[in-house]
Amino acid sequence: PSANDTINIKPTPFVSHVPSTAYCPNQLTAPINFVCIPAGGTPVFTWQGLGGIGGSSTGNIAPFVTVNNTNASVVATVSVNATLNGCPGPDSTFKITVFPNPVASFIATPACDGSPMNFTSTSSVGGGFSISTWDWDMNNDGNYNDVPPGTTPNPQYTISPVGIDSVGLLVYSSSVPSCTAITREAVIVHPNPVVNFIGNNLKGCPTLNTAFTSLSTIS
Repeated sequence: PSANDTINIKPTPFVSHVPSTAYCPNQLTAPINFVCIPAGGTPVFTWQGLGGIGGSSTGNIAPFVTVNNTNASVVATVSVNATLNGCPGPDSTFKITVFPNPVASFIATPACDGSPMNFTSTSSVGGGFSISTWDWDMNNDGNYNDVPPGTTPNPQYTISPVGIDSVGLLVYSSSVPSCTAITREAVIVHPNPVVNFIGNNLKGCPTLNTAFTSLSTIS
């Protein structure tokens, strides 16, 4: 006698390639929807590896707000696999990188009314990146284009009015995407003195004895 039986070999599921992505801190990510090969059925995706910047769970990865409180890049290697029809598949990995934000800062030399003030950007960024763009708001109006935009880390600019004024600096890092930081600092414009004097006995014969009194003032 003979007997026949059917053996059903189910395919091994694979997770379609997920490209690596990069973000800045405090940025909302795009959702990551996994795709199983072969299609059909109801695959279960299990992923892990986001750690402090996302978490670990099953299913797709919903949008989340990135976190990076360091001065270096935070790189999460995410491992994901699919289970389909009771058959588990191999792990597939991709990376999510969160670049550091730059730190915006500058120093300014006090100036007299009508004279240019010297500004020096002391901004910095970690992770092997550099500051690529500097935008200045010299007139405290929210427009960061008061000097040639983007290219001047150490400009000269004449600030007014006399007294304590406010200057803003917006910087961009060289990462892709570029991360930003902003700062606003007080600067001092000193008043110019007003020169004046009076004199007594300004006319006479030699020898003429005169007296002068300064009436110069400064606010």
